[in-house]
Amino acid sequence: MHDVIVVGDTAWDIIVQTADMPQFNRDIPAHIHQGPGGQGLNMALAARGESAEVCLVTQIGTDPISRQLARQIEQWGITGVFTHSDPLTQVVSFVRPDGERALITQSGRGPDVNPRNVPPARLLLLSGYLWGRPGGPERVLRWLDWAHQHQMTILLDPAHADLARDVRGLLDRVDWVLPNHDEWEALGRPLAPNVLLKLGPKGARLWDRHHWVDIEVTPASRVVDTTGAGDAVAGSFAAGLARGLAPQAAARRAIERGRQAVSRLGAI
Repeated sequence: MHDVIVVGDTAWDIIVQTADMPQFNRDIPAHIHQGPGGQGLNMALAARGESAEVCLVTQIGTDPISRQLARQIEQWGITGVFTHSDPLTQVVSFVRPDGERALITQSGRGPDVNPRNVPPARLLLLSGYLWGRPGGPERVLRWLDWAHQHQMTILLDPAHADLARDVRGLLDRVDWVLPNHDEWEALGRPLAPNVLLKLGPKGARLWDRHHWVDIEVTPASRVVDTTGAGDAVAGSFAAGLARGLAPQAAARRAIERGRQAVSRLGAI
């Protein structure tokens, strides 16, 4: 049995590291990096990094980059369940010297897999990005129904503040919600279900239906790129819970993994 099933995007990231944001009719110097990404893959790889057995339900294209991604997912020891549909999600990320970034995204359709064709696991980690794709709400609800039938622990990462407003109605159907501060505000500052509130360089706060616990983090010595840091936290936290760690212990490990993620260029 897998420890964690992740349902979310796989993408190809093009990361542009520059001191100046682009403007029309200007040519600016930059360092450009390319590599795998996407919230689903980022979370799955973080969970795998905690020695969890991971299944990634995701969508890739039919192009050479997609075939390369499928091979890499297998090499990382992650079980891939793929929807093959063009286009592959691609993201161009402009990264400032302080590590903050702006994103331009070409979105794929997202994974369209019948949950009944996937063996159950201990835990389901669901990306909120799926909600915003064509037919996404119906797909999300199918996964929730299926996970409840198999008595799985369910974690929801809202993915974006704009999407958070749309997924508020799901909160009574999940066990944990994993927002950043903007997403938590958009959700209406919920205290149910359990909450892991991701606060970037300030660490995290954990609400376990009774009280807040502050999870502090040692500041990263150098912040290169914040892309994927929150995904790393979510994936690591899911793996910890699935493998029997108490929420506070799982959160501490997760925040450390997020701290490591900001020290490199690219999510992976």
